[in-house]
Amino acid sequence: MNEIDNQNKDIFSWKTPNLSPKLFTNIPFSCLFTPLNNKTSIQKLKSNPIYCKQCGSVLNRFSSIDKQTNTWICDFCFSRNEIEKGNMEKTEEITNSTIEYELQKTEKNSPIFIFVIDTAISQSELKSLKNSVLEFIKTLPNNCLVGLITFGKFINIYSLIDSNQEKSYVFQATKTYTEEQIQQFMMTNKTNQDKQSRESNVIQPLHNCRKIISVLVEDIEQDSFYSDDQNRPLRCSGTALLFASTIIPNPEGSGRILLFLGGSCTIGQGSIAEFNKKQPLRFYHDIVNKTENAKLSENAALYYQGIANSLLQKNVAVDIFSCSLDQTGIFEMKECSRKTGGILVSTTKFDSNEFRNSLENLIFPQEDKETDSFDEISLTNQKSLLGFNSSIQIFTSRQLKIKGIIGNCESLNTTSSFVSENVVGIGGTSKWKMCGIDPLATFSIYFDVIAQQLNDPKNVQCLVQILTTYNSIDNKNFIRSTTFSFPSIKDQKINEKEIIEMLNIQTAAILVAKQFVFKREYEQQDEKQFLQLIDNQTFNFLHQVISVPQNKKLKTTPNWIPSKIIEYCELIYELKRSNLVRVFNVSPDESAFLRSIFFRENLTNSLLMIRPQLFSYSLSTPTQTLVDLSFSSIKSNVILIMDSFFLILVFFGKEIAQLQSNLNENQNLNENQNLNQNQNLNENQNQNQNENQNLNQNQNLNENQNLNENQNLNENQNLNENQNLNENQNQNQNENQNENQILNENQNLNQNQNQNQNQIQILNENQNQIQNQIQNQNQIQNQIQNQNQNLNQNQNQNQIQTLINNASKDAQIILKSRFPTPRFIECEQGKSQARYLLSKCKPEKLSNQIKNKSQSILTEEQNFEDYLNFINLELIKSKSKK
Repeated sequence: MNEIDNQNKDIFSWKTPNLSPKLFTNIPFSCLFTPLNNKTSIQKLKSNPIYCKQCGSVLNRFSSIDKQTNTWICDFCFSRNEIEKGNMEKTEEITNSTIEYELQKTEKNSPIFIFVIDTAISQSELKSLKNSVLEFIKTLPNNCLVGLITFGKFINIYSLIDSNQEKSYVFQATKTYTEEQIQQFMMTNKTNQDKQSRESNVIQPLHNCRKIISVLVEDIEQDSFYSDDQNRPLRCSGTALLFASTIIPNPEGSGRILLFLGGSCTIGQGSIAEFNKKQPLRFYHDIVNKTENAKLSENAALYYQGIANSLLQKNVAVDIFSCSLDQTGIFEMKECSRKTGGILVSTTKFDSNEFRNSLENLIFPQEDKETDSFDEISLTNQKSLLGFNSSIQIFTSRQLKIKGIIGNCESLNTTSSFVSENVVGIGGTSKWKMCGIDPLATFSIYFDVIAQQLNDPKNVQCLVQILTTYNSIDNKNFIRSTTFSFPSIKDQKINEKEIIEMLNIQTAAILVAKQFVFKREYEQQDEKQFLQLIDNQTFNFLHQVISVPQNKKLKTTPNWIPSKIIEYCELIYELKRSNLVRVFNVSPDESAFLRSIFFRENLTNSLLMIRPQLFSYSLSTPTQTLVDLSFSSIKSNVILIMDSFFLILVFFGKEIAQLQSNLNENQNLNENQNLNQNQNLNENQNQNQNENQNLNQNQNLNENQNLNENQNLNENQNLNENQNLNENQNQNQNENQNENQILNENQNLNQNQNQNQNQIQILNENQNQIQNQIQNQNQIQNQIQNQNQNLNQNQNQNQIQTLINNASKDAQIILKSRFPTPRFIECEQGKSQARYLLSKCKPEKLSNQIKNKSQSILTEEQNFEDYLNFINLELIKSKSKK
């Protein structure tokens, strides 16, 4: 295979069909094909394709072209076709495996969008629903046609003709109307001149009624018969859907009906529940056993299948948005969306992000929506557009025949030599119809490998061509041709290792899983017997691809089994545990929703539904790290994100949750404390500066005083000596005077001693002040240390906040990139919502469950290690029997 073919090799279960046909009995040669996938290399040409006149296939880059005779040989029917003049240059342009042709003709009729709105819901829910519908209408192009229907106890069909008063046609749900009567009421019958027009007074181009329909939607009121007491609301969903299909005229065109459900149908055709709440809704055991609770289910399912068949004739898809905590009847309605190529979305309420984002992204994916208006978005970006009136046709080489397709489509009963007698999914044809298609819609295609043709030396090349036709929302017609080529293997007797290398394990497991789930959905079978059927087919496959070793020591454990085979067994094990197969504690509506999405998803998303992914964030590894979905990954110091496609769960360990709680509670308090500490620090620094200045001044003053006192003392002493000398000389003369002077000197001496004592006291006081300053400086240093500690704490808090922000950012990226929008939950370890994570963790051995009671859940469910040991024993037993 060349480089271009290698881009698509992983979508097939086997890398080539040129192997022993026995290998395909348990894992068929099949592929996961997304027709409007724009991630692969696509060559776009503005011309019509060159068709084979006999089988209808398209000239591709593998075709044999004879330039001398201007002919080419079809790779599928081997007929020779002429190349018209001027088309030889086109053949040279074909260089890619996938080519999209933009046809020269354009679609005359624009697509129709009919909004069917449930008014038997609460005021708050109705307000949210109206806002979402108004936002959706803003994204529609002006060339689209629109219609508006509301229902509760009665059905209201609104006129979109500009008039002074709002006008609507009111119909009773309990009365039966024919299509002619309904059209006559609303004057939708056309004259001969207007037969090709799809317009009527209830269906108008959006550019004529954009303001009118916006006002009508804003003015929708709650059903006056709505009650939320012991009885269910009167709701005629089935009859409203019938009216929506009836008002769409018959001329060729396309469209979508958007049905918004807020509860179960209780009145009119298609009812699934009684008016009295004492009569419970049906569950699986009621449907299987046909109890009194399920008496309306079978007839309702047949009724909605009839509507689906009618809409197929008109090229109209049905998108169902079910928003209720209770069942709404999508189990019975599922064929309306599956057969017509519509989308089924189930959420809890209309004011949830899951509903708003899913409706918002129906036409434009989140990544492509940069403006609010459709007219500002480039129409050449086909991946952001819905497809209308589409079909898939498959052509195969003689080595292959088509078993069938699993996906949102319906057979066109086109019999040809490419069709196999064996049927998987929707088979017996080589062409299928989808009234609506989107860039995410994926189809599982299954093939039969014909042993006789493999041995024919003439059949050297094995090819598969898939033609997808569709109309864009701006009335352009496209045909996308994808041709796959597979390598030939000269010696089909290859060894065990080479066989395993030829197998794309994950793709094969998903294709087998879709086959099992489809059978589970449409064949009523006991759950235990069905699980045994899965095990039997798995064992048969293992017998074909691996052989038990002769060494007895190796046989005691399953370590001898190749890693790829172990991965396949693990995916089958997870499938058996999933709600796609099991129906215990799952309502019929929930199962119908899960399986309908599973049938239309690609490899990556299908793997998430079977085996959810778990990502871990910690302080040591703050970035996203993929970990095992087990109880050992649940720790108190980590943040976990679980992605199970339908649910995005952010799990906070106890330590992280406590730190986050403290961070939120003390954030404002810490800011105030830091502010006060800074103010106190500044005040203390100012006080210390003032004290130092005063101390310096006092020291200078004391030094000056001491100097002056010493000088005075010396002068006094000299003076006294002179006086004493004079006194001695004049002692006799002035004895009385000397005695007085001595007395005065003693007094002065006492005064000097008192002054010295005062100076000593001042010095002591200064020393005390210095000690106080030292203590203040120590206090300041302690405050600085505390501030550093607080700074370190803040850094830790910033790290935790960064960790939380990283996890939240990654979760939001997943939410924005997925359709339908999954449910989003944030929970803490030990809290009630943590059960969503615990329920998805792999079961452990009983010894580990008892040892780790705080982490694991005590269960009798078989763990994967025991399951693998069981497979090992079965393989050994089967060999010993042989």
